[in-house]
Amino acid sequence: MRCQYHIQPTTGTFYASRRTEPPYLIFSEPRDYEEFEYFLVQTLARTDTTLLGYCCMPDSIHLALSVNATPLSDVMGRVTRFCTQRIRKRTGMKVSYTDSFPIMLEPLSHLPMLLRYIHCIPVIAGIAATPSDYPYTSHRAYTGEDPVEYMTVLQRLIRGPRLH
Repeated sequence: MRCQYHIQPTTGTFYASRRTEPPYLIFSEPRDYEEFEYFLVQTLARTDTTLLGYCCMPDSIHLALSVNATPLSDVMGRVTRFCTQRIRKRTGMKVSYTDSFPIMLEPLSHLPMLLRYIHCIPVIAGIAATPSDYPYTSHRAYTGEDPVEYMTVLQRLIRGPRLH
């Protein structure tokens, strides 16, 4: 078994994702998304992490996070355990995830582009015509259509050019 060492800063802004391999459904009904949202709110509070954007697809989770004190690996470990437990409970199958190493971002220059990408994932996947049509992203929080209390919407992005 090979051993990989990853150097990871303890603070910063990151893009992190988890995708099941093979593609198992993490979310199969609206209640699943609600339970993940409840779990995520608790995790963000416990780890002093700020959610900047998200997209929850049926088989994957995409997050833009600002990590303050808890290492990102701890935050994503909690997310992975939550998803694994949900899938095992529903299917009894062993779950693995594709290797997706977090990407550290320069918030001022890269975050707007990342949020555009995250919000367009359902469109790229062909399950929504526009980002506003898919309810499980932060897009509607950024457009003001549906505020998300537990997420930090960057006001400078709202006042600036439209994301989409």
